[in-house]
Amino acid sequence: MALTDTAAKVISGLPLGILKPYQAAEGIVLSEEAGWNQTEDDWRLMIEAGTAFGLRDEDDLLAASALILPQGDEFAWISMVLVSEDFQRRGIATELLRHCIAEVEARGLVPGLDATPAGRELYGPLGFEDIFAIQRLQASESPRWATPLAVPAGISILPIAADGVDAVAKFDAPRYGGERRQILAHLRDRQPGCAWLARLDLTGEIAGYVMGRDGRESSQVGPLVAVDEEVATALAERALSGVEGPVYMDVADHHEGFGAWLASRGFTSQRPFTRMLKGRTEPFEDPARVFAIAGPELG
Repeated sequence: MALTDTAAKVISGLPLGILKPYQAAEGIVLSEEAGWNQTEDDWRLMIEAGTAFGLRDEDDLLAASALILPQGDEFAWISMVLVSEDFQRRGIATELLRHCIAEVEARGLVPGLDATPAGRELYGPLGFEDIFAIQRLQASESPRWATPLAVPAGISILPIAADGVDAVAKFDAPRYGGERRQILAHLRDRQPGCAWLARLDLTGEIAGYVMGRDGRESSQVGPLVAVDEEVATALAERALSGVEGPVYMDVADHHEGFGAWLASRGFTSQRPFTRMLKGRTEPFEDPARVFAIAGPELG
């Protein structure tokens, strides 16, 4: 479905437009001001894979942003709702969020997002429902690998080749609940050293995968999707062993054993998120299989 016409749309006196990939560097100004972890590559990916809205001031500088990222034919992610400090406390963020919700619902999709505690208080009255809790776990230095894990019996951990993304996306779709091949291909090419899959030796079937990316402040490992905790842990160890410096993993709270293992490797809780969907109480993903999300901006 075509986008609604934004040409005449004005929010708090600022004209609304659609950002193009070549404008990704402008988004960095907003996310840096907010202390967020995105890079210009992240912004370019999100603009290319979704629709990014921007408000501009009288000097044609980006004053605020919001983004929708379709994830197949059932839901779309809303993220990067950012307002420059000079334009805050005018209700701009709420109006941008409402605009994104309307765009998503006009396409017949369910709006979803990952909320900070402050954001959760805003999104609830707009019809968003809590789905599950997430913790951003952070290792300030390279994770500790005092006792390397043995690979589970009957499993091989292999790098994801450039031509292997289609198979990974096919494995991912029913477990994630959406289609995100473009995102997975970008992450595999972005940081191949974090891109690993687990295969069953007997049948060759995929049993899990992990990917990652560099960030402005810290690397991020995720998504991580696996058939069970043992496979997830083996994949995480392989991906994290190639990361230098600080690293984030956004892990669902219900994976207590996996979270405890990360804590034994030096991870601590940095901040919580809540996965929310508008007007829906059941997750699209299989919570038992999604161990780490790609990040609140990517779903």
